[in-house]
Amino acid sequence: MKTFVRSEAEIAAIARYQPFDAARIAAAPTLCVGFLAAPLDAAAQKLLMTLRTEIDDFHGREMYWLCTRKQTESKFSNARFERALKVRATFRGLNTIARLAEKLAP
Repeated sequence: MKTFVRSEAEIAAIARYQPFDAARIAAAPTLCVGFLAAPLDAAAQKLLMTLRTEIDDFHGREMYWLCTRKQTESKFSNARFERALKVRATFRGLNTIARLAEKLAP
C-alpha cells in the first residue's frame, strides 16, 4: 500500500480549491480527490482525459474527479485509473478532506 502525505497547508488548500464550476459541484453527488505521488505529466493528463464520460470529469494535480451521478453508475474507478495511467493513487471524498482540514486548522 502506498501513502501519499500532504502537509496541513496542502490539505487546507485542497479543501478550499474549487476545480469545477460551483453549480456543477453543488449538483454532483460525488467530488473526490485522487492523491498522487507526483503531478501527472502532459501525456498522462491527455490519457486521463480519455477516461472522461458523460458523467465523469477530471481536473488538477491532485486529481479531482467530479461524478454527476452515483459512483456506482460510473465506469471510472481507482483501479481503472491506475491501470490506464500506470500510477498509484488513493481517492477520498472532498467532504472527508474538508473535515480533516478543519481538524488540522490552528
